[in-house]
Amino acid sequence: MLSVEIAVRSTVLFLCCLILSGAATLSADTRVRNYEECVKAGYLTGTAAGQERCWTPREFRIFVKGLKPTIRQGIYGTITLRTGNCMPFIRELGQDGNFVRPRSNPCHLAVVDREVYIFPLLGSRYKWGQPFLPTDMALSWVTRSKNGFYEIELPAGSYSVLVENDGKKYCARANKNDEACPVTVELGVIWEPQILVNRAAS
Repeated sequence: MLSVEIAVRSTVLFLCCLILSGAATLSADTRVRNYEECVKAGYLTGTAAGQERCWTPREFRIFVKGLKPTIRQGIYGTITLRTGNCMPFIRELGQDGNFVRPRSNPCHLAVVDREVYIFPLLGSRYKWGQPFLPTDMALSWVTRSKNGFYEIELPAGSYSVLVENDGKKYCARANKNDEACPVTVELGVIWEPQILVNRAAS
């Protein structure tokens, strides 16, 4: 009976530690603001679009190595264009029972230059359902990337960040509150949101 009680207590202690470690990872995830902090936190690294990148596992925020922003408050990052066939690859067995060697990857990522548009946070005014913003929306700031790198000094507050795609204002995502491409700028803080223009089959 005593051994059962010990086993139950051990299991409960293990589950509590697991939950607490998950919470610690989540809070660490939100504290990471650049590539160096991402690597220091022990998150995954790899190469994409010719850049060394690190990403957080829960929020899947991406940080690029070597970016040197000159702003003191606001946002900066790179703009990546995704093209080609990015459907999941299915491994097939050959006649000899071995996996067929995969073809070259038809999914392509490249750093590009685009106009970046900053709007007051677009919530219910923005009809979500397609990624392009109506042309009659008044924007607050605009900048253009150079060699794929953009930066813009912003007052503290919440904004929607869009990018030019085929001459239109493109929003790649909405958050759980259905706000379009949101980003929050804090006093004295620079933040690194990467921008992805997706023109791939996926």
